[in-house]
Amino acid sequence: MAGNMRIIVFYSLVALSFGKDMISSLPAKRAKGCSIEGDIAFVVDSSGSIGQNNWKTQLRFIEELVRGFVVGPNDVHIALITYSTGYKVEFHLKEYETKEEVLARIRDVNYTGGSTETHKGIRMMRVGIFNPRNPQGPRTGIPHVGIVVTDGFSDNPNATVKQARLAKTENIIMFAVGIGSETRFEELIDIATRPKEQHVFHVGDFDALASIQEVILQEICNALCPNNWTARGGKCYYVSSTALSYAEAGQRCVDLHYSATLATAKTKIEYKTITKMIYTKTGYNFSYYIGLDNERSGGADFIFADNSTSVLYSEWISEVPSGQRQGCVMLDKTHSFMWDVTECSVSLPFVCEIDKTRRT
Repeated sequence: MAGNMRIIVFYSLVALSFGKDMISSLPAKRAKGCSIEGDIAFVVDSSGSIGQNNWKTQLRFIEELVRGFVVGPNDVHIALITYSTGYKVEFHLKEYETKEEVLARIRDVNYTGGSTETHKGIRMMRVGIFNPRNPQGPRTGIPHVGIVVTDGFSDNPNATVKQARLAKTENIIMFAVGIGSETRFEELIDIATRPKEQHVFHVGDFDALASIQEVILQEICNALCPNNWTARGGKCYYVSSTALSYAEAGQRCVDLHYSATLATAKTKIEYKTITKMIYTKTGYNFSYYIGLDNERSGGADFIFADNSTSVLYSEWISEVPSGQRQGCVMLDKTHSFMWDVTECSVSLPFVCEIDKTRRT
């Protein structure tokens, strides 16, 4: 299936116990710099245990999440499925192009009642909403996210787990939000993309949903790449067109996204990923800074932009120049982007990264 899909289930930020499992409390962070491009499908429980009043609260929760995104043709697309006894596609990804239209449509979604056939909702998300043959479906090369919301365990747990696993193999990012004491924690984990600590949330009742809105929004933003960035191997990369000093380049990365650094290129795969993106953009016309220097150590050990010092992989032009030259590492255009050291005051274009596995 086309696209870059993943499934995420959220852990609660409030301390709640599921038997022996305890979820620890963490401070909520406001979503910063959340200018992302993605196709997001809500898969929402409409079973009989919810009731009309809680249904309205649940819809308000979804509305507030949607308010946190830039909704538009080149930004975020939203779809919504409800499930109870069966499922209903309320609207598709390309059905509404503005946030106002999406919010108005969410407010009009009817409560049905019935059983909890979660597997049917997840399946329709897979084969319907994210079907590349659907003319109102997903965009090519755009991350796909599924957010499952439920107040209880599914009628057919085995089928639910099967559909969730299929979704994950199709690269859908799934978020599952559990509400109330009837939720089975193990099922939420089975629905979710790993790591579970970033993807499973639970609250004690519907009124508590408001307390986790900002954190859920932050996790979605962390899972996707900002506009004009490229997703590769668990990281987001940005290849600049501007030449700056090493310190200015590092600050520019932070200005672009609060958790970004200069790209570290710690493995051969990361190095080849970065150099391929640069070559595709400019050929061998410019040298580029990566996030590695020995300026901070006075010419001794090289330190990556994330402050780690273990350089297990390198692409030096010659032997590692530690102790020979003090400065900052560039991908040298005259040597097919192999590593060399230059003075940190030299202005060069640069590559930024957001490491989505590194918690901030």
